[in-house]
This record gives sequence, structure tokens and C-alpha cells, in this order.
Amino acid sequence: IRWQTTTFRHPGSYPTRRWIPGTFVRDYHRIPIADSLVPGDYIIGIEVSLCQTTCEDGTKLTFIGEERQIIGNTLFLPTTLNIR
Repeated sequence: IRWQTTTFRHPGSYPTRRWIPGTFVRDYHRIPIADSLVPGDYIIGIEVSLCQTTCEDGTKLTFIGEERQIIGNTLFLPTTLNIR
């Protein structure tokens, strides 16, 4: 389920054209957890879209791993969240 999206902004606070190839850019997010969230195990998946004022389907960034393997349009974080 797509649970939360953020407003349009540059990841890491500066445009991707200024990123240095082969390095990492940190982008901090706080994820609020709604009281109505059903208890269970959750995995966080990240999607990044190319947007101007709106985001459209088909504009998602493709994630590439350290060994240059294609991961896909969703990057799943390795930590499982358990909501009780």
C-alpha cells in the first residue's frame, strides 16, 4: 500500500545534477505512524519520481546496486518494522 508521499523537493536538499557520481546522498525523513495502523510487520519501500509540480506514472527512477545491478523502481529497506 502506498502510505505516505512527500512534497516535491530535491533529495539531499540539492538537485541530482549536482550529485557526485559513485557517491551517496543522504536524505532524511521522519515517518509518522498513525494510531489507526493495523498491528503487524511492515517493510519500507522507497520510490522516487521525476516531478515538476505534479508526479505522473512512468516517471519513477530506477535504483541500481553497488555492483551496478538493476534493483528496480522500488528500493526496500532491510529493516522490518513490527507495529504492536
